[in-house]
Amino acid sequence: MAKNNQKCVRMSDYTLSVVEKCKGEGFNEKFENLVVDYDKTIPEREKYIQNLEGQIKDKLKTLKDIEDRIRGLKNIEFSLENLRRDILGITNQASSIVVVSQNQSCSQDSSGANEIHKKKKKCIS
Repeated sequence: MAKNNQKCVRMSDYTLSVVEKCKGEGFNEKFENLVVDYDKTIPEREKYIQNLEGQIKDKLKTLKDIEDRIRGLKNIEFSLENLRRDILGITNQASSIVVVSQNQSCSQDSSGANEIHKKKKKCIS
């Protein structure tokens, strides 16, 4: 490659340290290798970025699906909690009915038992 261009470049210590890490004999060759390597790898890096963007898109879709499932499960949990409250209310009402029914039954039984007890006393006397 012909080297027809001559430039004077100012750079930070960090940039100089990056250039000096590159392969090559002197500063000019190292700098040229860095620039050429950068230029040649642009398509590869762009492809890598597109791949990452696709992965991000897929992960966002997965996240949305999970959030939708969680929302659905929360709705089910809310419905089940309402059903639990309704069942508890019905159970309490049923218990109250049974207690009232038993109390009425006992009242009738005890008044009937008193009649029998009185009759037995009359028979014995």
